[in-house]
Amino acid sequence: MPALETVGIDVIARRDTVTACRMRAPSTLLDQDGATATGALAVLADGVLGFAITYGLPQVMGMVTTHLHLELVRPLPTGTIVLEAAGRRRGTEGAFAIGEADISTADGSPVAQATIGALFLPRPPPDEPRRARPETPVAEAAAPVVRPHRLLGGAPVHTLLGTQVRRARRDGVRVMVNALPSFANSMGGVHGGVGVLMGERALDLALRAAIPDERKLRPVELRAAFLRPIAADGRAVECHAAVMHLGRRLAAVRGEVRDHEGRTAVLVDATYVARDDA
Repeated sequence: MPALETVGIDVIARRDTVTACRMRAPSTLLDQDGATATGALAVLADGVLGFAITYGLPQVMGMVTTHLHLELVRPLPTGTIVLEAAGRRRGTEGAFAIGEADISTADGSPVAQATIGALFLPRPPPDEPRRARPETPVAEAAAPVVRPHRLLGGAPVHTLLGTQVRRARRDGVRVMVNALPSFANSMGGVHGGVGVLMGERALDLALRAAIPDERKLRPVELRAAFLRPIAADGRAVECHAAVMHLGRRLAAVRGEVRDHEGRTAVLVDATYVARDDA
């Protein structure tokens, strides 16, 4: 799957009781502070739990993620890291299932817990034509090149996403990112975890734009709801984010990622707390 390859995820075990994946997070995922972007955990969580939930299903069946919830025990360390995730299908009812995963560093230190919901759907027959997509070349379809905004801070993850800040004020941000083919799932749409990464990076930019001083906050919760797919065809998509609350020790930010027609595709929100080292 292109998206998992892009962020360095491999399946290391897949059984009926547990599925395990390892992510050797590349330097392209580093944020402005030199740590792996928090949203990358969503790619790992959605990946490992997608494998866990669909284990044993007939090949004619697939799944779509309905929602994802991440709770972070501690901030990610600076520099490139190796993360491991163990995922389990916890229950099913009809065409709906839930799964949960534990994410840790290579030495076993816990980093985050994740849960997702999923709907089982029949896979389209191999010869069934998919909805036609615009054949606009990527170079023409992508947003025009502009000078990088100061908020991006030269972060490699924003280079990877092709982030362009169109508006940044204390009350929120509007940014463009590129839905590249390298972000695709097996159906040719943007992988759910990458959609969360796009939204989470917009939340982070909104928080940076709103903070008037040197206070440091870290995310402790990240949630997403998946409303519709986004074609991973290289065209730019729009993200919006706004700070709902900003205190000395707690902040809440909400945002969305839109599809190519401007419709809300992924809803995201996050809770932040003051860092202990701040």
